[in-house]
Amino acid sequence: MFENNLQNFMLLGSRESGKSYQVSGLIAHNYLFDGATYYNEESIKYPSPAEILVGAEKSDKSADLLKKTRDAFDWLPGKISTFDRTYPAPFSKRFRGSWDVNKEIVAEYKKRENGAWIIAGSKSSIKHRSFSANPFAAQGTRPLLLVLEEIGMFSNLKQVYTNTVDNLRNGLRKTGMLMMIGTGGDMEKGTIDAAEMFYEPNRYDILTFEDIWEHRGQIGYFLPAYQVLNEYKDEN
Repeated sequence: MFENNLQNFMLLGSRESGKSYQVSGLIAHNYLFDGATYYNEESIKYPSPAEILVGAEKSDKSADLLKKTRDAFDWLPGKISTFDRTYPAPFSKRFRGSWDVNKEIVAEYKKRENGAWIIAGSKSSIKHRSFSANPFAAQGTRPLLLVLEEIGMFSNLKQVYTNTVDNLRNGLRKTGMLMMIGTGGDMEKGTIDAAEMFYEPNRYDILTFEDIWEHRGQIGYFLPAYQVLNEYKDEN
């Protein structure tokens, strides 16, 4: 699974397809495990901080996505309360900071060691940015995962892509993934950019899939209504 060349990903689908829940899980996984693709002695002892950036043109959309990530943290299994003590879930992390737009949370905390206070934690971070009238909102970052929510509402999606290409590379090596999600047919002002990128995935280094609906060649990933709406589902 992890031996493939890194590519961007565009997911368009019908409403109620659970896109934001899927992606909130991806955000949580990268943050909690510091982007590790292997669980071994080295990744446990020497975690590398993972930088994750989440944004939208309308910040209420990215705020809703991050609320689902926060819920995932709150609902991690394994939390135990016994007598007067509570033990957190094994994979949980302490963090400081804020989830608000243009803020960030960082996996670090103070602890006492050898009589002195030190800063501990893996330093992985989740940054929340608004791309409204600012296609350069990701500048100065090197995210392992950059998520754009409700891309059909972006008025500057291609410009945002152009301005984030170098943020996701180290020289010629691609080190981060741009994940774009949205609702198919959302005819707000930015739909043209999203449609062009969806139908020309190779031009934007997006993982390609065969267009089995309109037979137009390679496209991004599409979730049709008949795969997600309850009225079309059977026992399987």
